[in-house]
Amino acid sequence: MPLTIVQGVVVGALALAVPAGGYWLGQMGSTDVRFLRGTDTATMAGLVTGAAPHDYRVKAAAGQQLEVALAGPPQVGFDVLAPGSDRAIGTGSGAQGWRGTVPDGGAYTIRVHHQPGSDAGGSDAFDLKVSRRDPAGG
Repeated sequence: MPLTIVQGVVVGALALAVPAGGYWLGQMGSTDVRFLRGTDTATMAGLVTGAAPHDYRVKAAAGQQLEVALAGPPQVGFDVLAPGSDRAIGTGSGAQGWRGTVPDGGAYTIRVHHQPGSDAGGSDAFDLKVSRRDPAGG
């Protein structure tokens, strides 16, 4: 009988450790940016915790202009990644946003994260504003 109690304690401890282990590994969240019909801007509220970034995917056609603005504490920043790549084509933080014309069509990733060198142990709330526009005169 004591063996069964020990086994129960071990199984219970493992059940509690698995979700915590996922957090410690820095699970990344992901959200698709959706624009309401007839609009070209979307605003989302988010939370970045510890070293785990949060990704926002936005579809854009070649030649469209993307604009990203982040409102949050200075230790929170973002990178704009090309489709299928970890290469940043733009970065920003706090009051500094990013705007650029995308060279290729596809799903671009806006990765919101704690800035390198910041105390990333806590959680920070932010608002992310994403605009997608066709080229002028197009």
